[in-house]
Amino acid sequence: MSRFFVTGTDTDAGKTTLGAMLAASRPGTRAVKPLATGVPDGEPGDDAVRLARAAGHEPAVFATWPDPLSPEAAARAANRDLNWTGLVAWLARQEGNPLLVEGVGGWRVPLGGGRWVRDLAEAAVGPGGNVIVAAPNRLGVINHALLTVEALTRDGFRAAALFLVDFGPADPSQAINAEDLRRWAPCPVARAFVGTAPDPRLWDALDMR
Repeated sequence: MSRFFVTGTDTDAGKTTLGAMLAASRPGTRAVKPLATGVPDGEPGDDAVRLARAAGHEPAVFATWPDPLSPEAAARAANRDLNWTGLVAWLARQEGNPLLVEGVGGWRVPLGGGRWVRDLAEAAVGPGGNVIVAAPNRLGVINHALLTVEALTRDGFRAAALFLVDFGPADPSQAINAEDLRRWAPCPVARAFVGTAPDPRLWDALDMR
């Protein structure tokens, strides 16, 4: 079973949008959102719903908190810490071919207890596992994308692909960001156009080793 962790260059970088596009493009995909903030108690949250709808299964989320903060801060505000042992067991039970696990925020977001998103990625895909990076295709993305890829590879993970998520007309850089990033990024670089029909060729961009 192939497992991929989806991270982003920041909050609202396009992780859920990209995850949903990938899930809709390959039958059998399971797409889950283990952690989410800014979600009312008792609800799965919009991101988990979007991912699940694209993959064709029920929303799958382990823990949510109501305040739109980092998981560490949101858990503190709710006086409800993350059950790390339970989360690791929950992730181990997730099955899909492939399995997409969406992170929360960017790579250096604190989860509490001295843990970060990189620890969530390790629990999801194992040490040295495959990470997909979502980055909004706009001015400034080169810096944010390269720093994210650098951080995750330094932490021992594989950058399976860097996707520039095209939300629509933005600025002149949008037409050349992918070309420029291919010069410097140590992984495949592709564009994902929001609003297009599911396209299995998105998966062709991934380094599937």
